[in-house]
Order: sequence, then C-alpha cells, then structure tokens
Amino acid sequence: MRFLVLFDDRILLDIRRTDKFFNNGAVIKRFDTPAVTTLPYQERYDAGRAAQLFQQISGIPGAEVRPMYDSPDNVTYRNIFHFFAFVDSKELVAGSKLEGEWFSLGELRQLMEQHLTGNDLNSEMARIYRVAMAWKTYDREGRRLYKIKHYRPTFRLKDIRGWDVDYNDGHWLEVGRLNEDSHLFRRCRAHNRQDGAHGASGTSLFHNQLSKLHFKPDASTDCQAKIFVTGVLRRIFFSRRFMKRRILKR
Repeated sequence: MRFLVLFDDRILLDIRRTDKFFNNGAVIKRFDTPAVTTLPYQERYDAGRAAQLFQQISGIPGAEVRPMYDSPDNVTYRNIFHFFAFVDSKELVAGSKLEGEWFSLGELRQLMEQHLTGNDLNSEMARIYRVAMAWKTYDREGRRLYKIKHYRPTFRLKDIRGWDVDYNDGHWLEVGRLNEDSHLFRRCRAHNRQDGAHGASGTSLFHNQLSKLHFKPDASTDCQAKIFVTGVLRRIFFSRRFMKRRILKR
C-alpha cells in the first residue's frame, strides 16, 4: 500500500526508503513517500478501508484518501495499491508519525533528473502526468479539446485534488500516445474512412480473425495491424500485376 501525501502544491518525501541492494552490502537511499505499508495479499482495496489504514500508519485524522491506480501481479501474487492522501495543513503532518520534507514539483523534478527518487515514485509520477495531460488535452477518441495545435495544459500538484480522472484507466495512456497530434492517428483515420467506403476489406477480415482468437486489440494495436496488412496486400497486388505483365510479354 502506497500513499502520496499532498498539501497544496507540495508533496511529502523522505530519504529513508531503500531502493537497491548490492552484493557488497552497499545500499542506495532514495527519496520516496513515507506512507508505505505491507499487507497480506488482497485482490482489491477500496478507498474507505485505505483511509482507515492511512490514519493508522500516519496518525493523521480526516485526510482525503482517493485511489490512484493498481499494479497487479498475478504471477507473484503481489499487488501494489497506489492512493492519494490529501491533507489540509502541514501542521497535521508535523505532529504525525510520518517523517519527511515538503517538495515542490520543480524540486521533485530535479530529484528525479538526478536519479535520487525511488522507482515506485518515478512510475507513479509518470502515470499521473501522462494520464492527466491526455485527459486535459484530448477527448476519449484522441481529438483535441482545444483547437490550438501542440497546446500543452498546465500540470500542478495542487490541481490533482480537483481532477476527476481515472488513473487506472489505461485508455488515457493510449490517448496520450495515439491522438490528433500524432502522425499515426491521421493514418488510422484515413484507413477507417477507406474501410467505411469500401465495406469489408483485407484489414477488416484480419480484425475478424483476431476476434475469433478472443483477442481484443486496443485502438493503436488495431490501427497498426490495419496499416501493416494494407501494406502487405498492396505488395501482393502490385507483385501479381507485375508477374501478369511479364507473362503477357512472353
């Protein structure tokens, strides 16, 4: 269980977290959230129970605890549940069981650039940033919300509390990669128009075969498959035309 403790435009970090061990016994200490605990394996953990657990390990009453995302591992049966813990004052933390210092987003970025932050924290911040920026920039189909090319909205820690976005929804990660500003997105739209105009084609037949295998490709996988198959079909078509011309000449 991991809780990112946030107040206004600051995040609480400490340097007691151990990130790596080496064969010679050396240990690297990196900045991470101080609110971490380990529990017996569970498939899910709701926000209500998480709020009670956070109060137990921190001694901070009344924090707003909200789910961020889950990192399930069905092989090792080790799930990591990531949560936000929003507090209303620094004084609450100062008198709590948690130790650490408050860092701004700019200071956190400098720590990350110097490789002084733990891997879990790096993954969490990357996930938050990518999902939030995709959600603030595009709709779920990847179309821009604002008709300003390459416009990038602001990202501030103090805004996270007011955002209503599901960081567990992997679709936003795909939107961040495949959207109106990407070249592949425009090619996908062109292929979709061709499919709609000409009915069933080699690409749609390819998709049907995937469906029979109970494989449901996401938007980017499906589009890349269409582009690949279309290219193959074109090569086959022109190759056959070329061979036919050679036979006629003979």
